[in-house]
Amino acid sequence: MLDNLTIVKVRLYVPKDQTYKLSNSPESKLFEQFYSMYKKFIPNRDEREPKRRIVSIARGQLDNDEGISEIYCAVNEREKVIGYRMFDTITMGPKEEGAFGASWYIGIDPDERRRGYGSKLANTTVNKMKEFAASRGRSLNFVHEEMDDPERMNIEQIRKRRKPEDIYDTIRWASKDYMEVVVGGRKDWFIQPRFNEESEPVNYLISAMLPLDPELQKDKEMSADKFLNFLWKYVYNGFEGMPNSNINGNRNPDTDKSYLEMKRKIELAGRVNLVPLER
Repeated sequence: MLDNLTIVKVRLYVPKDQTYKLSNSPESKLFEQFYSMYKKFIPNRDEREPKRRIVSIARGQLDNDEGISEIYCAVNEREKVIGYRMFDTITMGPKEEGAFGASWYIGIDPDERRRGYGSKLANTTVNKMKEFAASRGRSLNFVHEEMDDPERMNIEQIRKRRKPEDIYDTIRWASKDYMEVVVGGRKDWFIQPRFNEESEPVNYLISAMLPLDPELQKDKEMSADKFLNFLWKYVYNGFEGMPNSNINGNRNPDTDKSYLEMKRKIELAGRVNLVPLER
């Protein structure tokens, strides 16, 4: 069955001066299938990327010196999209710092799970991150994934964000290769900054990491300075056009309360540790 699954990049070949419109082209059909599944998996509009930004990703407009944003879909033999992953490969800073992947959204159709499709999608997209990093003369150090922590969520919070089975299936999938980031022995350190002036920071997320750098795989820890170098870039790239932002339209981590609180905890601990992801 895996041989019949194709991992395809979502692309839209639309001139920059033209507005995207639904058409009968294969690219448009793929995009609309992906976007329909994306909305179904992320029912809360505040949690989803604006469609205009997703169109920009598909048009290749978010490819610059700081990295690239991409979307890949898992497509079966009937040309049906059964899964997707939206991610960034970040190449900010000196080349010796390497690169990292920021996986923002990943999902597989519930009827198609436990067949290896999610693993094939994940492995293929990690390889795409590696290829892009190498094209910039860098190595991919790790991939970061944030996910809901059902142990710190109440029923209303779970219902508002997504289906309970989606939350647990994501953790089950990630626990095979990803490790949880722990600060000072605590798992509840991570804070997702607010998306807009009406929303609040999210305090019930897991910070997980797929270590790829041999030293990181061996030591399962990272110094506070090195991790904060990553976290600054992660917050900067992940939340565009936020209040208190003054860096080219992106959130400025140095003025963001959530980032500063995480920074304080990490500096106090002196390092972060990677532990098995278990729930």
